[in-house]
Amino acid sequence: LFDDGGHGTHVAGISAGYTKDGLVGVAPGAQVIGAKIGDSRLAGGSTTTASMLMAIDYAVEKGAHIINLSYGIRSGSNLGKSAIDSYVDKVAKEKGVLFSISAGNEGPGLLTVGTPAGAELAISNAAYLSKETAHDNYGYVNVSSDKLWYFSSVGPLFDGGLKPTLLAPGTALSSIPPWDQGHATYSGTSMASPEVTGGLALLLSAAQQSQLPTDRSTITRAVYLSAKPLDSLMLIEQGHGLMNVPAALESLTELKDETPIDFSLSVNSSTSPNGRGKGIYVRGPKLPVNLFTVQVTPSFNPATPVVEKNKVRVYRLEASADWIRTTSNFYLTGSTRLFRVDISPEIEKRPGLYSERVTAYDESGKMAFVLPVTVVIPETLDARNDYRYQSTVDIPVGDTIRKFINIPAGSTSVQVSIESDGPMVWGQLLDAEGRLVTDIRDVDGATPQNPVFAQANVLKGGVYELDLVAPLYNRSDASVKVEVQAFSLKVSKGLPTGANKFDFEVTNLFAPVKVSSSLVLQGSREKTIVEVEKSSTAKIPFSLTESDSKELSEVSFTVRTSKEIYDLMTDYPYMVYGPNRELISQGGLELDGTISVSGLGDRKAGDYTLEVIGAFTKEAPEFWAFELTESRLIAKPVVVSRTSAQLIESGQTVRISADLSEHQTPLREGMDNCFNLELSTRMNQKLQQNLFCE
Repeated sequence: LFDDGGHGTHVAGISAGYTKDGLVGVAPGAQVIGAKIGDSRLAGGSTTTASMLMAIDYAVEKGAHIINLSYGIRSGSNLGKSAIDSYVDKVAKEKGVLFSISAGNEGPGLLTVGTPAGAELAISNAAYLSKETAHDNYGYVNVSSDKLWYFSSVGPLFDGGLKPTLLAPGTALSSIPPWDQGHATYSGTSMASPEVTGGLALLLSAAQQSQLPTDRSTITRAVYLSAKPLDSLMLIEQGHGLMNVPAALESLTELKDETPIDFSLSVNSSTSPNGRGKGIYVRGPKLPVNLFTVQVTPSFNPATPVVEKNKVRVYRLEASADWIRTTSNFYLTGSTRLFRVDISPEIEKRPGLYSERVTAYDESGKMAFVLPVTVVIPETLDARNDYRYQSTVDIPVGDTIRKFINIPAGSTSVQVSIESDGPMVWGQLLDAEGRLVTDIRDVDGATPQNPVFAQANVLKGGVYELDLVAPLYNRSDASVKVEVQAFSLKVSKGLPTGANKFDFEVTNLFAPVKVSSSLVLQGSREKTIVEVEKSSTAKIPFSLTESDSKELSEVSFTVRTSKEIYDLMTDYPYMVYGPNRELISQGGLELDGTISVSGLGDRKAGDYTLEVIGAFTKEAPEFWAFELTESRLIAKPVVVSRTSAQLIESGQTVRISADLSEHQTPLREGMDNCFNLELSTRMNQKLQQNLFCE
């Protein structure tokens, strides 16, 4: 086993390292089994087919009590249901293994926890930053309180389930291979998980020596019972709170004579793909009409006597917010029972993010299970406010402010502007599934910060999330003016008005707006379906000529696959190779992603290859497929026509004439020429872009 990247060595050092010169991990006496799941010849050390499952099986075979997975990828909306999530749950349940898994580094947006952290029985860890670490490790002397690292992924799951479940330090000075520097400081949820893993090792060792419970269920419950929640963080940011090993040992002592129970929750859910969820998750301006029905199913160790399973257990239910209504008491025997929850419609009047819970306490007053309740009430854009939202917010150093905007159905684009009173602020706009729509950053890095503007086409309406982040290195808190405006400019290509001539029709369905336009020949495009046999690598050849290096600015590939295929993978890497098999670029794909080959002026003419690999967590299907779109952008786009700004009233349609007589010759044989109709405001700010190819 050779760690050629350093990540694995760093993680192992945090959990169980020891050196005589003072670098000591959390559990220096623990024994470590190393399993390399990534092939460093692939993008980012991506996993190969079934490697993670094989690594888990290997660790279990060798007697591992705790498995640390400082690894994760973004998931589709089936988070918690992917192949690797299901396998983690299977092994945890059948073998009694504790899993400590990094939540992911895709924050600060909601719904960004990765897989396999979505596994129901896994302890999924967020990254904590103490004020002292911010000061001493990084010199961020203006950080005034403990924080969640801005990159730490945030829940809930798409079905409302509670993730992450625990918080741990997300920064550590630890070991890296001696061929490198020998030690280094890294940050990430990858660092938080081995902190928890080491703590679990200490707890398990103490339990064995003191004849306390060592089963997975009781250990996990003790850790959650004893965790210290941070008042400044939400449930979906930190789970049960910051791990506390000494307190966990005390809780374990208190649980000595209790029967281990796992509780599985199932809630009627309009947001979950199959209509059932692990928690309550509402995202929209209106609450569901019906009550929420919560089914609770207890499960026991197979050795538990039937009489003990069927024992009547009474629980007190307590909501953490007065707008959550439920019964006071609830009882269980050995089978599924339900209770109901109502959310007061008064919450609809108060836009914002609410992360609360209903906690079930047993007869001794200890938490038995938690029902997470996440409600997002958005600001609404409509005719009454000209489809515009404006606000001023204050953002302390190192904090994130989240705004939720209901982009109405029929929207075609959105504009976002942020204006700080001086300190740096960056932002991101995410769609209703937590996927990045656009970044909002000052690329110049000016001080004080310039006003920042971003535009994005939108394919559908929904509750979008606007995150505003004040970096840790800021000298002072920031006051930020925010504006979000939605537009509905429906563009259609009309019938011919002559040979290679036609009109575009632009219909405005929202507030009146002044619009100018330019029609630009942008490049060429070809769309194909690529079918791949079993777990083979898809190899897509493309070529660059001498003239391409002068005339093109970029060659890009958009890859799209189904959620069903994506959920079978541990990774979805790609590589681009040059004429001499030199690596040009590499990375990982999501459900749909774009691969760009730029800097063509420095590229050699010749044959190139794009390789896409489906790294499946189990035996691959006989065939799998993805949609591939190859686009070639010319370095000097050709303006075909322009119009000056004109006012388009709500409900009005205007026509923009186009003459393509001089642009009928294909830029590249076998590909369609692509034109971009760019719509802008009178201040020359982009409103929307409409691409058509023929």
